[in-house]
Amino acid sequence: MNRLSIRLSLAFVLVTWLVIVVIALSMGEAMSSSFRNYVRQRSSEGAGANMAAMLEQYYADHLSWDGVDTLITPSGESLEQEGRGRRGQNFVLVDPTGTVIAATDPSRVGTQLDLAAQELTLPLRFEGQTVAILILDTPGIQALGDAEEQFLANMASTLLVTAVGAGLIAVLVGGVLAWQLGRPIRQLTVAVRQMAKGERRQAVAVRGTDEVVELTQAFNHLSDNLTREETLRQHMAANVAHELRTPVTVLRSRLEAILDDVYPLDKQQIIVAHDQTLHLARLVEDLRQLTLAEAGQIPLEHQQIAPADLIRRTIDSFMPLALDADIDLQTEIAADLPTIKIDVDRIRQVLGNVLTNALRHTPAGGIIQVRVTRQLDRVRFEISNTGSSLTAEQLAHLFEPFWRADESRNRNGGGSGLGLAIARQMVQLHGGKMWAEQLDNRLNFVFDLPI
Repeated sequence: MNRLSIRLSLAFVLVTWLVIVVIALSMGEAMSSSFRNYVRQRSSEGAGANMAAMLEQYYADHLSWDGVDTLITPSGESLEQEGRGRRGQNFVLVDPTGTVIAATDPSRVGTQLDLAAQELTLPLRFEGQTVAILILDTPGIQALGDAEEQFLANMASTLLVTAVGAGLIAVLVGGVLAWQLGRPIRQLTVAVRQMAKGERRQAVAVRGTDEVVELTQAFNHLSDNLTREETLRQHMAANVAHELRTPVTVLRSRLEAILDDVYPLDKQQIIVAHDQTLHLARLVEDLRQLTLAEAGQIPLEHQQIAPADLIRRTIDSFMPLALDADIDLQTEIAADLPTIKIDVDRIRQVLGNVLTNALRHTPAGGIIQVRVTRQLDRVRFEISNTGSSLTAEQLAHLFEPFWRADESRNRNGGGSGLGLAIARQMVQLHGGKMWAEQLDNRLNFVFDLPI
């Protein structure tokens, strides 16, 4: 009973039967009432017309209504010959003021009637004047004969058969619709169970109602993200192991060589070992920062600062490096920029990571340009350098941990490969967005920070 298909089927049947019952009851009552009124009116009008003609002729012959009750009384022979008095027809003859002159029921003679409340009335005229009014007072319950009653009974049976048939059709149609509606949900259930077993890559066919289609698309998107994250996790684990193995191997080989008296225990060998430990420390710290940033656990100490001051502080520390590498470091800062509320040290770290990457990939004689502009409710930072050309596929991997466009680059001189990944996470922690784009022979890094 708790399955969606069963509940939907029962809901279809219940709603269908309720609608049919309401329609059948209302139609049956309306049909019976209308049919009875129709039969009564037709029968009464036919008999009433005959009676009216006889009464008008009676008045023309006698110029009064004395003795007229012999025409209206049910035992009257002429009445039976004319076919009147059938189906309980009652006639009442009243004068223009509403006083009963004669009636099928003699006890009503002399009583007063409200002419406006009567349904079937026929005025009786003599020489253009209304001399009396004939009222056809026929009880509806007695107005039907056997044929009419049989007709109503047949209509009631037809409505009952229709209700049963419609209910059976509702069961069939409801079951089919419920199965079709529940099918994509069942497929999603199977896919979720497979994902829970470790099979991350699950794709479910998109079909069904808009809500089910939206749910399926969201699940497929989740599956793709989990698959991609799992692949990145595996690659990162392999890269971490590889990155750690290199300095550890160098350090171990040096120490073993010293222990085996291959290398002397002097200051030069200690410097080599110290450099490898520094490299290990930098790598471990970068990994720690990236992990904390991805988890959103890096505390931020916000303060207001003008973007121009932030850029000048950063550029001053990188200018000597640019001069040594024969690189022209340019700045272009828009006027009247609003202040931004940021963790100054973290954003300087972002700028430092991007500038370090630019210095590493800009050849001598090249240009690094830093631009700061306002974009609606954000301040945009752009750092571009000449001499770099990446494909669209390479740009898609640029912010992945340990990814390098040039895999042959020396790892000691080429950095850990985590700087750009950390930079993007820091920007996202500030509510911003960071991306890279290729502009002719320049690689342009862009990130926005909210005002």
